[in-house]
Amino acid sequence: MTRPALVPPAPPSRWRLWTVLGLVLAVAVAVGTVRLVDARRESARTCSEGVVKRGPGDECVGVTDGRFVFSEALREVSEKIRAENRRVAESGEDWVAVAYTEPMTRRGDTAGNDRGPDVVRQAVEGAYLAQMELNHQGGHGRTPQIKLLLANSGQGGEQWRPLVDQLIGMKGDGDHRLVAVAGFGQSLATTESAVRALRGAGVPMVGSTVAADRLATPRPTFFRVSSPNRDQASIAADYLKRRQRDPGYRIDVIKDIKDDDAYNESLDEDFERAAAAEKLRLETADGYPFVSGSSSAATALATIAETVCRPERRLDAVYFAGRGRELKLLVEALTAPAATAPSPCSPAPAPSACSTTRRSRAPGPSAATYWTAGAPPMGSRSSTPPTPTPTAPRRSTPAAPATPIRPSARRTTSPSAGTGNCSAARP
Repeated sequence: MTRPALVPPAPPSRWRLWTVLGLVLAVAVAVGTVRLVDARRESARTCSEGVVKRGPGDECVGVTDGRFVFSEALREVSEKIRAENRRVAESGEDWVAVAYTEPMTRRGDTAGNDRGPDVVRQAVEGAYLAQMELNHQGGHGRTPQIKLLLANSGQGGEQWRPLVDQLIGMKGDGDHRLVAVAGFGQSLATTESAVRALRGAGVPMVGSTVAADRLATPRPTFFRVSSPNRDQASIAADYLKRRQRDPGYRIDVIKDIKDDDAYNESLDEDFERAAAAEKLRLETADGYPFVSGSSSAATALATIAETVCRPERRLDAVYFAGRGRELKLLVEALTAPAATAPSPCSPAPAPSACSTTRRSRAPGPSAATYWTAGAPPMGSRSSTPPTPTPTAPRRSTPAAPATPIRPSARRTTSPSAGTGNCSAARP
């Protein structure tokens, strides 16, 4: 019997091997291409380290140590902050970082950023001065050096979520050492959301001018310089109640009903509760509403001013639940001269809305305007309407001294202009 011949197995088909290798190579090329495109896109959207373009206007949002300048108005102070931060890093001393945040960029309009570039600049300058005092002056005990970071949340705080995520990631990071966040700009819905998220992460916060009630909690990690609106409204109502011991003293409310503005909303709601508790007599049930940030705001306030200037609607006091920008429009409307003849609300020769008292029952309102905020009186006795600023008030002509009505501030005009008063403060 013969044995069958040994037949070696056929070699594996090489086309399968080449197919597999080709597929692997194609996948590698595709992944590399995608990563390259993503890197280029990311590079195109990067403004600086820690700052990227976000939102419909490609605003540069994020955190910087001063090397990136969010706006031209902030250039000088950003350079100073950058220099001080560099000195701290090179000093060899212990240091921690504090971020100052608020909207620092705009998309061309001002609807979402009521404070304006000059006010933002002054606030950042104040933060820088505080940094310099803590780093260079004694009397603060043994404290670490401070690095000041600038954190932009975009117009109206719209990009608060990515900014907050970035800030939370810097907490406890050995490279960043973030220990607190300050500033926050205005009491908007976006501000509330940012504060809530930072509170949840255990980040301590200090608000400079925000006064809305909903920012407070029983166990605070959020502290503020300004008194809450409910305290300010309560004191204002108490003052007006004492003025209303005169049965003829007439009061009403002008209020901003814009959505998502916690400041204006709480100013109105708090005063409504305080007025009810004090049993104040208001001339209308709902006051005079308007909507800020719209093209019709100035027209609406002018119409309101015309209404309250009518003799039959004459008021002794107006509580204004709104921001300084709209208050300026209201004061302009109250003091604007008529086109053809003097108005009862014009500054001269007829008494103005802010220069007539109830003791002088000339035609026109004997109106004092009150609104609550921790700020000094605005403007002067000149016919030029006052402009809200964060600086100390300037008077163009001699006037009676300012008498504070806590929490709002009240200015009494000189006898030559009548014995009335206007009270004004910046929200």
